Amino acid sequence: MNTTTTDRGADVDGQTPGDDMRLQRLMRLADRLSESGTLEAAERLIGRLDAIDAALVKMEKLPGLIAMFADIADDWADSFLAQGIEPDKSLKQGLHAALWLGQQVSETELERLGILLRSDVLDPHALAVVGKTGRALAKCHEAAASGVGDPERVGMLGLLGALRDPEVQRSLAFAIRVAREFGRLLPTDSSSSSTRSLQT
Repeated sequence: MNTTTTDRGADVDGQTPGDDMRLQRLMRLADRLSESGTLEAAERLIGRLDAIDAALVKMEKLPGLIAMFADIADDWADSFLAQGIEPDKSLKQGLHAALWLGQQVSETELERLGILLRSDVLDPHALAVVGKTGRALAKCHEAAASGVGDPERVGMLGLLGALRDPEVQRSLAFAIRVAREFGRLLPTDSSSSSTRSLQT
């Protein structure tokens, strides 16, 4: 052999087997970089340096944005706690209620619920009437259960006497007005007969 090695594995020229391996790897890397696909990718990367720089700037601002949103979430949580609302418990119970409702209600019932929500039943004025009616029913039931108030039976004379009560007169006037408005919404005889003829 023309070359000799020392105890450290170096030849007479001062090169080691590791140098040959590194040189071969560098050659393979140079071949890889000179490929057309690699050059095209490098050109595209260089052409997008401005966009990459802008993205890096946004990433530098990201921790500040996250901290800002965290502060907003903390303020909301403090506001809910001040109102006696526990956000964690409320979210857990709300999710449980939504899942339970989704399991109990069918698609047809959901459609009916949508019709109800789009109707005037939930109008503030209608809800106010329902609330007042409920309070009146509760008071009457409480009075009847305790045996205090008007007698359980009212004859013709008692009815005529009740008609002189201003509160009863107001209730009757309201009921008559509701009947009048409801009658306007009902189909007339001509429209109902035409509907029946179309169905037949």
